[in-house]
Amino acid sequence: MAKAKVWGPSNVYPTAVLGDDVSIGAFCEIGDGVTIGSGTRVGAMSFIPAGVTIEEDCFIGPRATFTNDRYPPSPKSEWEKTVVKKGAKLGAAVTVLCGIQIGENAVIGAGSVVTHSVPAGEVWCGVPARKTTAKLPIRDMSRLNAFIEQRAKDVEHVTADKFRESVKKITDAGLEEVSALMSPGAKVLDVGFGCGYTLDAFERLGCEVCGITMCQAEVDEQQEKHDVRLMDMSFMSFDDKSFDLVWARHCLEHSLFPFFTLHELYRVMRPGAVLYMEVPAPRTKVPHENYANHYSVLDKLMWVSLLRRTGFKDIQAVVLVISTGKGVLTEFYKFIARRHV
Repeated sequence: MAKAKVWGPSNVYPTAVLGDDVSIGAFCEIGDGVTIGSGTRVGAMSFIPAGVTIEEDCFIGPRATFTNDRYPPSPKSEWEKTVVKKGAKLGAAVTVLCGIQIGENAVIGAGSVVTHSVPAGEVWCGVPARKTTAKLPIRDMSRLNAFIEQRAKDVEHVTADKFRESVKKITDAGLEEVSALMSPGAKVLDVGFGCGYTLDAFERLGCEVCGITMCQAEVDEQQEKHDVRLMDMSFMSFDDKSFDLVWARHCLEHSLFPFFTLHELYRVMRPGAVLYMEVPAPRTKVPHENYANHYSVLDKLMWVSLLRRTGFKDIQAVVLVISTGKGVLTEFYKFIARRHV
């Protein structure tokens, strides 16, 4: 056996093959030549005789019973094989007649008696088991959540010394542009507020501004002066239609899924609200595509397409040229758009 865990007392034949991270509950019988794939869980008091193969990442509920002899007692030469494909799940006290296959990611309800092969992805239950119309989640989000948590380590702390004069110049121009589009007291969401330069600017303009970031250090630096929150721009906790302006300067390139992020920004915008967005252009002298926390360096046409598909109207797209401070010029895109409904 590989790195399997067998809870005693159980009877596992020495010829049985158990993969890594297999767990066998107490009082189980695992017969001659049985194969159980890595990651599979077998509940207590289950009976799995010779001729049964259970593939990886399956769940076999407690008191599950498999068979290998359709018309007992028969000679061993007449025993039939049974296969449970990868990711299938069997509830408690399921009985499986021999000579059948339970398909990949199929689900068998508790107490069912399975007498025929079950196609992949279907849900069966009853005595005898039949296909049901029950709907199951089609996506396991656990791996995505783990990946997002890993990417959170890529977050960069933006300090005031990184906010160059050339950047301030473009930022001030953008602020002047959006100020003409806002009413007094407008409610503003500053996405990725960094060193707080725009938080200060929006307050001077008389706005009610809230900033979000994925960097705890930035929150710590600004929380005594402003309403700032540690929050992912793709998974915001704000109510629908909360803001008159979303300021998203140099943050969408950090999105793992920009189309979804744009929908989330759209969600929190009121009808008539303005989106101001800047992102780096691809294939410039500064290789933004290679930055560790840049995942979505798209061209202008792609961004315009995503904005339109999200529902934004009156989309303005402009190419900005900025100096890196080392004599190298690079390009960025500026977009201004509205939510109409």
